[in-house]
Amino acid sequence: MIETVFFLTFRLILAIWASYRLARVLAHDEITSGLRAWLGKRASGKPRYSSWWFISELVSCPECAGVWIAGGFALALSPIDMLEFVLFWFTIAGVQVFLENKT
Repeated sequence: MIETVFFLTFRLILAIWASYRLARVLAHDEITSGLRAWLGKRASGKPRYSSWWFISELVSCPECAGVWIAGGFALALSPIDMLEFVLFWFTIAGVQVFLENKT
């Protein structure tokens, strides 16, 4: 039982850090600047709230991207139990936003 709690906690912490880093890579790092520029150009001629606009905003905002990245990690951690999935999702996303605002 203690080993299960330890490994679940370890995986949750790992998911938090990975979500934080992936969101920063997507929204700020040089390696994805070409993707952000390309999506920005695609979205510039489209109406606001179109799918291109949404995707362009998503990759430019680490908090926005982090929520969806956290959802993927939460699904990997808890694919069966819906309540646990939602708790993990918002825990990972919440801590990711906290870390984003502290740096």
